[in-house]
Amino acid sequence: MQARGMPPGGCSELWCVERPDAVRDIAATYAAAGSDLVYTNSFGANRWRLAHYGLADRLTELNEAAARLAREGAGEEVYVIGSMGPSGDFLEPLGELSAAEVSAAYGQQAQALLAGGADALVLETFAALEEIEAAALGVRAVTDAPLLASLTYGSSLRTMMGVTP
Repeated sequence: MQARGMPPGGCSELWCVERPDAVRDIAATYAAAGSDLVYTNSFGANRWRLAHYGLADRLTELNEAAARLAREGAGEEVYVIGSMGPSGDFLEPLGELSAAEVSAAYGQQAQALLAGGADALVLETFAALEEIEAAALGVRAVTDAPLLASLTYGSSLRTMMGVTP
């Protein structure tokens, strides 16, 4: 997206409403190259990441737009995967987030992505098992759509929180 003019540190998810043609075109480019699936532009479109930009109240709008644009760009033959990244905060007792709060927030994001046309969902690049478990439970509370989950590991084969494969 930076190659298309997004400034470093900008909120890429906001482009779903401010530069929809660019977001749609990225999905179309992947589909034209032969991709069987495309991810939505919603990795950081959760309550906490959007709050960083003063956009938490636009969570539903941005996630629905992200899925709709991916679907429009990729077409009906390509799977649209609703991308959901980590909160960027820690769950109790290391941080202030409760598991219930995380579950509710990811359930809300999942509903918006599915309403926009996502075929499946992915919780990606999480570092803490407690957070990804709470997020997955929140998703499962609102849908039985296919759900992928991944943690991110460093060269030591541990996540930032010390989780091993």
